[in-house]
Amino acid sequence: MSKRDFFKVIIKLFGIYSLMSILFNAFPTYIYYLIQVTELWVITSLVLLTGVVALIYYFLLANPTLIINLFKLDRGFDDDTIILGNLNSQKLISFALIIIGGLLIIENLPEFMYNCYYSFKENVQTNAPVFEQTTTFDTSYFDWLISTINMVVGYLLMTNYKNIATWFDRINDKNKVETLD
Repeated sequence: MSKRDFFKVIIKLFGIYSLMSILFNAFPTYIYYLIQVTELWVITSLVLLTGVVALIYYFLLANPTLIINLFKLDRGFDDDTIILGNLNSQKLISFALIIIGGLLIIENLPEFMYNCYYSFKENVQTNAPVFEQTTTFDTSYFDWLISTINMVVGYLLMTNYKNIATWFDRINDKNKVETLD
């Protein structure tokens, strides 16, 4: 594997991780905020911000060569190749998918448990007599749903990493053939 190919894989994996993070964390927050706010400038700025972020991630995934050339990432090394043994791109992508899935689960498990606990506490307190109710709890069902979806996606990434890595590898091979034509 050449240094250039290695940096392409790293940039694409970073782009995929960032895209997953934005898609499952920030984007639902934007939608929830858009529902609550009625001012036109706020809605316009959020739509523009989402568009810019989408363009950045598209640029990371579609054109890693431009980033490598811009920052000269493949220069200054003694050797042009990286010897990884029997580690091919499919194994590297599989490893990255397992890490991304694990991070999605780890990042969203506390919020999921928090919302489960307070939802249970709210239900128990609602059924208690009125004189024993002292506080109200703010259980955000939207956040609970988003953290659940994130954990399910993380689980699916961790359990189906071979199929997803094969799919990415086929796309990469197809792009190499189209580039050569």
